[in-house]
Amino acid sequence: LAAVARLCVSPAGEDGRFVRNPLVHAVVNFNFDVVFREYVRARYGRGLMRTVERPSAGTIPGRIPVYHMHGHLHFDAKRFHDLDEEAPDVRVFTEQEYFDFFNRPTSIYNYTFLHLLREFHCLFIGLSLKDDNIRRLLHYSRAERIESDIRAGRRPREAEERSFRHFALHPRGRDPRTDEMTEKSLRRLGVQVVWLGGFDEIPDILDSLRAPGAGGGVP
Repeated sequence: LAAVARLCVSPAGEDGRFVRNPLVHAVVNFNFDVVFREYVRARYGRGLMRTVERPSAGTIPGRIPVYHMHGHLHFDAKRFHDLDEEAPDVRVFTEQEYFDFFNRPTSIYNYTFLHLLREFHCLFIGLSLKDDNIRRLLHYSRAERIESDIRAGRRPREAEERSFRHFALHPRGRDPRTDEMTEKSLRRLGVQVVWLGGFDEIPDILDSLRAPGAGGGVP
């Protein structure tokens, strides 16, 4: 939590006030709660994040949009049933809700996620990437990109190499053969694995992305 929040901000000027990190274009949050947003506010101040919890929520220039794909709850009794504060009506929790949600190709989850996959290099943190729905969208995005590159005149091998655009932080398991199959499986989806010896390595990896000269945008 602390490492991801630190990645999203940069100090500005002599006053030490924090602003959004221009290299981070969006955060996709698969949790219901507001822990991430509240931590950022408490540690770095307000005005850095904009929660997007439903299709009608607008973005705010200068803030990082945080997309709550599965709904948004404050877990605050004073805000229950206040649809300007929460989004329990768009929650995705049960297996049946997942099926219905992903069967709507124009839903906010599908088109937002596909847009981010096309526009930016995405870094997956805290996900096993075993979710069939996420893997399906990764497959669609990579296949479309490869097909487009080939039509533009690139050779198939070059098109495939260009499709490896995303990264996943993943702890090593006990069986090297399982790790090898995981890596091969994710490469087919355009995701390169960054292997971790332990979760305590995450802060150093994310801090390296904030260093001067670290290019690219990381949703």
